[in-house]
Parts: sequence; C-alpha cells; structure tokens
Amino acid sequence: MSGIFGIVTFIDEPPDLDRLERMATAMQPWGRDAITTSARDGAAFGQALTRSTPEDVHTRMPAAWDEAGVLFTAAGRLDNRDDLLAELGIAPADAPALTDTDVMLRAFRRWGEECAPR
Repeated sequence: MSGIFGIVTFIDEPPDLDRLERMATAMQPWGRDAITTSARDGAAFGQALTRSTPEDVHTRMPAAWDEAGVLFTAAGRLDNRDDLLAELGIAPADAPALTDTDVMLRAFRRWGEECAPR
C-alpha cells in the first residue's frame, strides 16, 4: 500500500523540510519501492510508493504544474480510467505510460475542481 504525506503553510514561511524528512522516515513501511519528496512555496509533499499496477512503474510524485504554481500528489485510483482518457483526448497508445495520478493531474488542469465528479 502506498501513502502520501505533506505540509501546507498558510503563513508567509516555507514548510519545515526537517519535519517532512521525519514524515518520510515514518512512511518507509508504505514505500517499499520509493519515497520521494518535493517542496514549492508554502507546500511540501511526499509519496511512499509500493507499486500495485503496471502503470505505477512510471509514477513520479509529487508532480508540479509550474505554470499554475501547483504541487500535486494523490493516493488513489481511477475506476473510470478509460472514460477519462477518452474525455481528455489521450490516445490509447499513450495510456500505458500514464499513471492514474498523471491522469488526475491532467483532469485537474482541464477542469479544475470540477474534475472530481468525473
């Protein structure tokens, strides 16, 4: 099982990266395959990855959408992956290289908060 962790600050200070590293250490049981972290402005996220789907070999989280100042991570799966890929106009040949979280981020880029009901 994978897991995510992070810090979001609502004050004009960067997140405590020492605390993030302590979180990463505590999450090691969930990260059999990798533990990654990333920080940006007032947020710092991490992912403890245990691969469970074929697409997970491509997982690189947290992901950034630099133009919008978004740092994104998720611990979830898509039950309607094929439908979302079609709605996003992603060719079936490109789908195996995309993780569910890649698709989630693309959906967020397209529909913003309205992506969740999809």
